[in-house]
Amino acid sequence: MAVRRIFQLGNPVLWKKATPVQTIGRAEQKLIEDLFDTMEANEGVGLAAPQIGVLKRVFVARWEGQEFVFINPILEPIGDERVSGLEGCLSIPGVSGLVWRPEKVRVRGRDRLGKPQVVEASGWLARIFSHENDHLDGVLITETAEKLYWAVLEKTSEGEETTRLIPTTKDEILATFRKRKKPATVR
Repeated sequence: MAVRRIFQLGNPVLWKKATPVQTIGRAEQKLIEDLFDTMEANEGVGLAAPQIGVLKRVFVARWEGQEFVFINPILEPIGDERVSGLEGCLSIPGVSGLVWRPEKVRVRGRDRLGKPQVVEASGWLARIFSHENDHLDGVLITETAEKLYWAVLEKTSEGEETTRLIPTTKDEILATFRKRKKPATVR
């Protein structure tokens, strides 16, 4: 289908709450395909519709060879166990955040054909679902992270690539992204 532009930090669409999908037709199928194409082109594992400027409650993910599509998802933790992990975000390139998430989640919603589905996930898949679901509510890792870092790619003396994390603040990140080009408009 199409690789769309990912909206970056500073664009107001990222802080808006997405609206429920009323019908699942051709436009929604194209949106799903575009989300997968855009996610893959940017080497992501998940992408939510607001990240490409579409304020609809849809997100996609791919993990360990399995594809997931959620339309109008409702995410709930399973149990009380929470784990901390380092997350990146395609809308905030070069930034990582240490975020606490439920170890296990249950996501209810509709699949790409509109059929009801319930998926239980744990570990990184639970983290991916939680992260993408946050986007549908206008929540970014700059709001949820316990600590934020610039992720700087470096080469070791052996020529291997490694990532060095440099502590930063939400204000420093926002200031950096404000200096970038003007935000695109929302569809």
